[in-house]
Amino acid sequence: MHLSEPEIEKHNLTTVARLAANHLRVLVNGPTGSGRTSLLRQLANHEGVVAVEPPPLSDPDAVLHALAQMAVGLGPEPLGLAQDAERSISERTELVLDANAARDRVVAFRMPATWTPGRSRGASPGHQLLAERAEELLRSFAGHARVRRVLLVGDPGALPFEVQTWEQLALARMFLGSGALQHLEGFGSYAEHADRVATRCGDAITPLQFRLAVGLEALGAFSDAEADMLARARSSVRVLQTRLMRALVARPQLAAAAYRLAMARRPVPVARLTELTEVPDDHAPLLEHCLAYGSPGVRMHEVVRSGVVNLRGDPRLRGPLFHTEEDSHGRYARHHGALDGTSSMLDSRSPLDWLERVHHLAHAGPEAEDEWASLELASREQYWDRGRALSRHGHHAAAAKVYRACLERFGERDAYAQHYLGFNVDRGAGPFEAAREAYAKAVALDAANPWWNGRLVTFLIRNSQFLDARRAWDEALTNVDPNDVVVHSDDGWLAKHLHRWVVTAWLEVGQVELAREAFDAIPLDLVAAHELLRDLEHRLLDAEEARDLGESVYPASIPPSERWMGPRHLPDERDGHSLLAWYPGRVIEEGASGVLVVFAVPHADEAQRRVMSRTLSLKEWSAASGSRAAGFIEIGS
Repeated sequence: MHLSEPEIEKHNLTTVARLAANHLRVLVNGPTGSGRTSLLRQLANHEGVVAVEPPPLSDPDAVLHALAQMAVGLGPEPLGLAQDAERSISERTELVLDANAARDRVVAFRMPATWTPGRSRGASPGHQLLAERAEELLRSFAGHARVRRVLLVGDPGALPFEVQTWEQLALARMFLGSGALQHLEGFGSYAEHADRVATRCGDAITPLQFRLAVGLEALGAFSDAEADMLARARSSVRVLQTRLMRALVARPQLAAAAYRLAMARRPVPVARLTELTEVPDDHAPLLEHCLAYGSPGVRMHEVVRSGVVNLRGDPRLRGPLFHTEEDSHGRYARHHGALDGTSSMLDSRSPLDWLERVHHLAHAGPEAEDEWASLELASREQYWDRGRALSRHGHHAAAAKVYRACLERFGERDAYAQHYLGFNVDRGAGPFEAAREAYAKAVALDAANPWWNGRLVTFLIRNSQFLDARRAWDEALTNVDPNDVVVHSDDGWLAKHLHRWVVTAWLEVGQVELAREAFDAIPLDLVAAHELLRDLEHRLLDAEEARDLGESVYPASIPPSERWMGPRHLPDERDGHSLLAWYPGRVIEEGASGVLVVFAVPHADEAQRRVMSRTLSLKEWSAASGSRAAGFIEIGS
């Protein structure tokens, strides 16, 4: 169903087409709900326009996909340049754009939110490299001298280049089109729910807000308060999305169907929606019109898709959704294979379907190995994609095999493949030296990458190579922050993603002094400002206290600064007797012979504190406590 205002869409399309015909650089920006995606798809119908809508940056093949989309329709040579592993990303971008300029084509590029520079810096070890590659493509795209281009973004202020000289069109948020609420029968079994939302909220909301509200209403989760908030334009898309995701958590079958749809990166034909997602017939409109939209194929808005993908983080759904992934990708691989089953992208009649087939085979598990390997893969990104997917599902030996094949095919100078080869050999209980060598090669190839350095250090710590780990830590600080400047950044990113993991690794092997040494490289003001670092400090202080006492008596949940100040739970007086002394402690174990407890004798001087133990009979424990023998205790006298 089309819910936007046609006249506004037509005006925006005409304006952008005119600007693109007369200017080399056109920037279109607008918030969520302004119609950037719809505008791109309409531009794609114009002769001489190629539309580029890359996958999210969480997919290792995202940059390759963008390059291939730019080259679609230009013939085998530009497609070959797009995937040429011997050239840099910027060189590939330049050459593909040269080919577009030679044909006088307009390249319209919609930048996903996940491509925003800096947004993905701390997401995962590999993400930093993928973000750098995306930024390299964007800079080359912006700086090309001859091609006519349109860049559609949500936040132009986050771009890694200046746009003041670009012709610009700012899109406003679009509301429901006139008459859109008069024809809601297209919602099928959800039509009554759509009608109720329309009655309660009116048309002063965006199509995406309306779709999400209909989904909430159909699942019985659209309250009067929410309707009032939406009618008063106080309910954002993110709020509605979050509440709809919460409703899906309580409906595992629908959550699984939505999750399967979120695995798709290209529009899914409505006719195949049930087959590919297993959505129940009576809830098909939830996927077709609420969580996704479009015709003849539906796809999710990126905000909605991110929410659905994140459902796998909910403990109630993590297992079921995780186990649907490989099967769902197998279905999509067969779907795209039916549209283009050639072995090489250069011979493909539909390069984007070929790329999607490769991607979904990469994520379809060990069973897809033979078919995936039979394809003519010319880019290391496709090896990264499969290796990462196998690793996520615990197929570490198979993932290591893929990364080895990548290095054999494209050469050893690949920090990403080297690092994840080491990671998967390590996690798969492979040879220590093989994992160490791969981790070290990643650092040698990309010394400034904090993730590569940190993983090498923690690997050595976990394997009791303490002297080597200390040397690697010193080298890591020199590699990543030679002038001791980056660690002082206000957001604390380096401390959280390098120092924190090293301190934690030392604590996990009981090396408290070495943990303290690594922790003290973090500026005190950052520790005070960031809860994550304060929690780390509390854990370290707790370990130091246990070391000094010879035993831990306080739980880690009680900050060290709040310990030894006096009893937390004991009353000052009981049965007419004043509290004279108190001793913090904990239960070690309860057995047939009684309850073994350890307790500390407090003293203002830390050196004077000492730990004692005592076994209380079950009768004594019951008389003194009356509660279950477990956890932190306080003894009074």
